[in-house]
Amino acid sequence: MATHPEQALDPTSTGRSPSAGRSEVIHEADLELLREARSGGREARSRFVERMRCIPRILAAKNRRMGRPLADDDLADLCQETFSLVWSKSHTYAGLAKLETWVARYCLLLFMNAVRKRRRRLASLQTDPQQVASPEVSAHLSLEQTQMALSRALARLNAETAGIIKLRLLERIPFEDIASRLELPVNTAKTRYYRGMERLRSLLRPVYEEGMG
Repeated sequence: MATHPEQALDPTSTGRSPSAGRSEVIHEADLELLREARSGGREARSRFVERMRCIPRILAAKNRRMGRPLADDDLADLCQETFSLVWSKSHTYAGLAKLETWVARYCLLLFMNAVRKRRRRLASLQTDPQQVASPEVSAHLSLEQTQMALSRALARLNAETAGIIKLRLLERIPFEDIASRLELPVNTAKTRYYRGMERLRSLLRPVYEEGMG
């Protein structure tokens, strides 16, 4: 017999149906809280938001267990994304698991998606640092033009991000040393570098198109 999704996520559930000798526990208080919150009750919404403080705790714990693949700013963004998803799905909550257990399902889903996206992004950027302008740009512009375009693009980035890119690209400094200099977690330094590289390439794309013209 199929197990209800919330039962599968409840760590206290055996996955057995009521007919197998186990009655379903309905979390009426949590159900009522969501009903009131969705109907616009101010007090209920405040209580709901308070209960959703579990989201950053769940995500942070998962991140620690996996060796911190996400930086602090990534986790902050993920918390907001998870909260929005939970609220949009709140009408599906049936009370078969505690509210926090039900929310943990979405935390895990979005966390693993974020980790996969980050790994794909890192893999796509594992190129020779000197090719930041892309081979296409370098092929159609002189070295001086490429360097000038790169300098202008860097100037449009956040100062800290641009500094990290310069340290990594020009001085070939390891991320651990960059993080130490800037008093940042290593993963944060890496994340800002790779995000900056993506932004840099998008800024240089028009230069490539112009060089082709």
